[in-house]
Amino acid sequence: MQVTVQEKNSFTRVLNITVDEAEVNAKYEEVIKGYRKEVAIPGFRPGTAPRELIIKKLGKVLREEAVEKVLSNAFRDACKENKLEPIAMPVINNVKSQAGEPLSFEASIEIDPPVTIEKYKNLGIKVVEKPVTEADIDEVLAQIRERFSTLKTVEREIKKGDYAEMDYKKVVIDGVEKNDHQSPRYPVEIGASEYLKDFESQIIGMKKGDEKTIEFSFPEDYNYKAVSGKKAAFTVLIKEVKEKEMPALDDKLAADATPRAKNLAELREVIKNDLAEERKESSINEAHEKAIDAVIAANPFDVPESRIANYSSHAFDSFKKQYPYSEVKMEEFAARNKEHIIRDIKRFKILEVLGEKESVKATGEEVDAEITKIAAARREGFDKVKETLRKNGQTVEIRERIRDRKVLDLLVEGV
Repeated sequence: MQVTVQEKNSFTRVLNITVDEAEVNAKYEEVIKGYRKEVAIPGFRPGTAPRELIIKKLGKVLREEAVEKVLSNAFRDACKENKLEPIAMPVINNVKSQAGEPLSFEASIEIDPPVTIEKYKNLGIKVVEKPVTEADIDEVLAQIRERFSTLKTVEREIKKGDYAEMDYKKVVIDGVEKNDHQSPRYPVEIGASEYLKDFESQIIGMKKGDEKTIEFSFPEDYNYKAVSGKKAAFTVLIKEVKEKEMPALDDKLAADATPRAKNLAELREVIKNDLAEERKESSINEAHEKAIDAVIAANPFDVPESRIANYSSHAFDSFKKQYPYSEVKMEEFAARNKEHIIRDIKRFKILEVLGEKESVKATGEEVDAEITKIAAARREGFDKVKETLRKNGQTVEIRERIRDRKVLDLLVEGV
């Protein structure tokens, strides 16, 4: 076998492969022998039919199968011989397989290009923490009051901010009555919608038992494309009107909100500490990503198209699971997110290369500490959780996350 390798770019290699005719002929005879054991020829027991009859019955199929097998083996051996590790299926071109001549073909492959990261120290990136203010604490307290609020039925007209239980008695969109519509399953906050302001504003002033046909148009950028920009008429029956009751901001609310606080003063301190911890982590993460961007800028390298396509496919699958009714197509999604995808792939490669270069690994103690947190969150025993994670292969993921965090910490000052 003769092989020449052409380097088209940092990640594309073109292999020109020639295989001796004798090797093709030997595989051809092997294929014939295999079919003699399988093919039924009238008048002959399995495995006893003459070679010539097998050839006559199957014709060119025999040589095509032999060529396919030789080509596959030759490609595999050529990659091994030249220490090439394809990251996607090869593109085969210019196949020449005439009887009596050597087999030759061209195989185009993509490989991971060698990545060298040299400029990654003294990036000048620091963690900038954001202090917690009294206003920040007040905002969280307002959220807690919201969480513990209740809805109380009232006998009056609907005001903005009220909640209404309603039935859609009739739905007409773009002049066509819809029989598959669904009424809201839960009370709707009136005036809260960004997209349906015209609809909700006409509900204000209605009361329990009122029925009214509301005409409006869906916005052009409405998330459900089937109705975006279309005129609609909803006949609405108000079943119940409710207003939100907020709990008093007192020691009782503090005790209800968390077992870590007995009164309002302690709750404010708990919130302050939690916010400080969250902001510290957020600031570190922000510095980490700035450092990655700096390393990418200082150490340019290419990403193979097949890596981008594979990542895009997985990302699109996740997107569709999260937004099953989205009408975005794969091609549009891939084009829109290509730069982000390339960055994610480069980020992964940088952490892998620097982890190896700096001999960064997760220790057993660090892994156990992480598993302890997981066990506490699940309210299960450490040993049970560790065994489950080990069986599922998730301890490897934990090790990789810890390694990545330690590499990122090396890139940032003050961590």
